[in-house]
Amino acid sequence: MVLVRFRRHGRRKPLRLLPCAATILRASLLVLVLSLLAHRRAAEGFRVPGGLEGIPKKNRSRNRRRDMIVSTVPQLASLVLLDRGNSNSRALALPFFDQPEDRRQKELCLVNLMRLQSWALGLSRKLGEAPGDETPEGWEDKKKSLYLEARLGSKVVVAESKRISGGATANVFMLKGLHVRECLDDLVYYVGKGAKRKQMDTYREDLIEALASIVEFDGLETTQDDSPRSSLTLSMYNAQKSLFVQRMLAERIVPLVDDILRLFDPDTRAQSEYYMREYYPSEAIARKPP
Repeated sequence: MVLVRFRRHGRRKPLRLLPCAATILRASLLVLVLSLLAHRRAAEGFRVPGGLEGIPKKNRSRNRRRDMIVSTVPQLASLVLLDRGNSNSRALALPFFDQPEDRRQKELCLVNLMRLQSWALGLSRKLGEAPGDETPEGWEDKKKSLYLEARLGSKVVVAESKRISGGATANVFMLKGLHVRECLDDLVYYVGKGAKRKQMDTYREDLIEALASIVEFDGLETTQDDSPRSSLTLSMYNAQKSLFVQRMLAERIVPLVDDILRLFDPDTRAQSEYYMREYYPSEAIARKPP
C-alpha cells in the first residue's frame, strides 16, 4: 500500500485513516476471505472423483489459478487483519482520505498556556523578592533552587524528550505534562487563516525561543542534549544569572502568553479562565482578562 505524505507547517506527515474507516476496510477484507473460502468449499463438493481426470487442460489451469488465489488471499489478508501495528491509534494511511490530525481541545490548550504563564509569573516574583527572615546562606540556597527550577522547567517545555538532571520539582513535572509545544501547534490551526495565523506563528516561535534562552544563555547546556548534573548548574550560579532568568520569565514569557490569548474570541478565553479557576485555583492568575 502506498503512503502519501503532504507538507504541513514545513513537515511531512502521512494522512491517517479514521478508526471507523479502518474497521470497514478490515471487515471488507474479512468478507472477501470468507466468500473465497465458501467458493472453494462449494467447488470441492462438486469435484469429479479421480482428481483432474477427464478435465480439459484449459480448465485444469483455470482451477489451479483459482486454488492458488484462494490459498494466498487469506494469508495476505491475515497480515492486515492481525497486524498489531494496525490499531486505532496507528491506522492505515491511504492517499484518498484527507482527514485532520487528532488535536487537543482549543480551550484546553489555552488553559495549558495559562498554567505555564502562572508558573513563570510566580517564579519570577519569588526570584525578585527581598530576603526574609532566612539567614543569608538559607536565602541563597532558596534562590538557587528557584533558579534551577526555572532552567529545568524551561527545558522540559522546549525539549520534552531530553533527560533532565536531578533537582526537578513537582512544577517541572507539571510543565512536562502540559505538552506546550504541541498545544502551540494546535492553536495555530484553531486561530484561523490570514493575519491571525501569521501572528500566532510569530508568537509561538518567540515563546519557544524565550524559553530556550533560559536554558542556553550561559552556554552550559543546550536544548538538543540532556541536561548536565544539577550540581554543575548550581556551581555556576551567580546573581546576574538569576536576574536574567527572572526578567525573561516576567518580561517575555508572561506577555507572550497574553498576546496569544488575545488572538482568540472572548467566549473562548472566558471558558478557559473559568476552567482554570475551577480546576487549578492555586495556579489561577489574579489579572485583568487580556
